[in-house]
Amino acid sequence: MLPRTLGSVQDVPRNVNEALAALGQMAAHRAAFDGSPVASAVLPSAPDGQGLAQAQYRNLIEQIPAVTFLASLVGGRNQLYVSPQIESLLGFSQAEWLSDPILWYRQTHPDDRDRVSTLFAESCATGRPFSDVFRVMTRAGDTVWVHAQAHFVRDPNGQLLFLQGVGFDVTEQYRAREAREQLIKEQAARAEADRERNRLRDILNHLPAAVALVNGESHIVEFMNPLAIDLAEPGPDAVGRPVAIAFPDLAAGLTEALESARSSTQAASLRELSVSSPRWAEERIFDIECQRIAFGGTERLLVHVVETTDHVLARREFETAVRLRDEFLSIASHELRTPIAALTGQAELAQRRMQRSTRLQRRQIEQALNSIVRQASKLTQLVTQLLDISRFDNGKLAIQRGPCDLAEMVTAVVERARAISRQHVISVEAPAQLLGDIDGLRIEQVVSNLVDNAIKYSPNGGKILVRVTESLPGWAEISVRDHGMGIPPERRAQIFDRFYQAHDGQRGGLGLGLYISQQIVDLHDGYIEAECPPDGGTRVTVRLPLSADL
Repeated sequence: MLPRTLGSVQDVPRNVNEALAALGQMAAHRAAFDGSPVASAVLPSAPDGQGLAQAQYRNLIEQIPAVTFLASLVGGRNQLYVSPQIESLLGFSQAEWLSDPILWYRQTHPDDRDRVSTLFAESCATGRPFSDVFRVMTRAGDTVWVHAQAHFVRDPNGQLLFLQGVGFDVTEQYRAREAREQLIKEQAARAEADRERNRLRDILNHLPAAVALVNGESHIVEFMNPLAIDLAEPGPDAVGRPVAIAFPDLAAGLTEALESARSSTQAASLRELSVSSPRWAEERIFDIECQRIAFGGTERLLVHVVETTDHVLARREFETAVRLRDEFLSIASHELRTPIAALTGQAELAQRRMQRSTRLQRRQIEQALNSIVRQASKLTQLVTQLLDISRFDNGKLAIQRGPCDLAEMVTAVVERARAISRQHVISVEAPAQLLGDIDGLRIEQVVSNLVDNAIKYSPNGGKILVRVTESLPGWAEISVRDHGMGIPPERRAQIFDRFYQAHDGQRGGLGLGLYISQQIVDLHDGYIEAECPPDGGTRVTVRLPLSADL
């Protein structure tokens, strides 16, 4: 607790010596409280001489590791005394400090100056002790922390007489506290950075894309999320390896994207990169994006790889479907207009002949009617194919099995074809009878398609052979062989596709005949195939089980 000399009116210092004595007691009390070494000194209660007492007080004060000061608050003079420790603390001599009454204000740190002034003014107004810790600038411009305490001494009438104070250098404690606080802040910042990295890692690990962090110069892989590990070789061990080795299947595309990103401030992208690998059964398609980022003071490249195989294939299928639809609509409109125009033309011709003459030759009527029948049959075939496509798409096309003589049915189809085409020699090789449990109408449709194709793609005429045999017990084989245009080798794999025409529509039709034939044969659990013999032309063969039980 504070010495009694500062607390009661009857002990108010009457002169500078008594004030110094009280100041020495206060400083010694604080120094002892802080554990600072203080030389043993006895303060006389009744000094023999004024000079001896003042010397003793000064001796005590100047041994204390603190700056003590005494200021008179009357008579217009401020500083009466400051201990020599002021020079070791701030670099100013006693004389300099005492000669400048506001030096203490100027040396107070600018950030603390207003607060200290306000607190000191409040103490002067209320008489309460002043106590604060603030920063003070040394002569050299350094900053020290000072814990200052001061008390006001009044006379019995309440008039202010002295200001007694002591200032302790607490720089080490406050720097230690600042260092501790800074350490706490750094630890908190590191913890927050760790949490942020973990959050980022969690986000990257759950992204539906392969993400890797790559060193900008060496292209060394530093981080991979699970999807990137799946693409890498050999998996997680690829971290620490160059990207071209870590991702050998994507090496070319990644290297191009990385170099583009390094030479630009913009992200570098590669779209629809097709990649084949012995590790994958089929070709895969990727989008790659690389972006330069600053991370940890070193240039990094963030690599983002998304597999777009399903999306790209679906888009290509859609584009193909749209193209085929447009082609189909163009071909269909043309193919439908052709027989309609022929029907209309023959009917109008017959009408004009009847108007000009009441007598028409039988041959002329027969020619007109035959042409109308042919075009009507063609129109019927086109409409039937369109209806069959709709039924296939809706799953509504079913076969109705029943007894059918394949030999008789094929012979009837060939007879109709002979009546239509006079320039082809169409022959049949078939047994007298070959019974099967099939949908006769649908198989007749298949045979008609094959014979029509043989005629269509043999524009110069020639021989067409239709054979019916029982190739294996319980299996019928129907083949149609022509010597016409054949099928280009690069198009043979697609001839059973819907709307596909091996000769780009040169011979008319919708490109549906073989597709529908294959669907019908599949419903019978049979097989259909096409081959091109070495001597030219085409042979299409259908194999059917003669019974549904086979």
